[in-house]
Amino acid sequence: MLASDEIDNVRRRVGENMSTPPEVLMALADDEHAEVRIAVGENPMSPPEVLAQLIADHDPDVRYALAENPNIPIDYLQQLAEDDNPYVSQRAQRTVRMLNPGGVTGLKPRQLGYESYTLRDIRFR
Repeated sequence: MLASDEIDNVRRRVGENMSTPPEVLMALADDEHAEVRIAVGENPMSPPEVLAQLIADHDPDVRYALAENPNIPIDYLQQLAEDDNPYVSQRAQRTVRMLNPGGVTGLKPRQLGYESYTLRDIRFR
């Protein structure tokens, strides 16, 4: 099985593949290599529970990659905007501003009216 290949680059490619089953993405979200976890976080097919796990990842590079991803739920971006790492929090704030070009700041996602929507959801409304 490629998801358990000893070469981390192979596991990364499995993590970024949109045909990878959710249970495999969940397993790869625990991979020892940050590049694999980043690929899983950037995969648009990653289920919300996988993304929820990754926004709490110990590696700031993983959280940064999620913070610049406009396709994750905006409430996750709001959590990343409060990250202890200033690079992660600043990047998440920029992504939220990009999703909210009207400039409403300081509001939680529910107040903005798009609780858990992604850019994809907003774009096709």
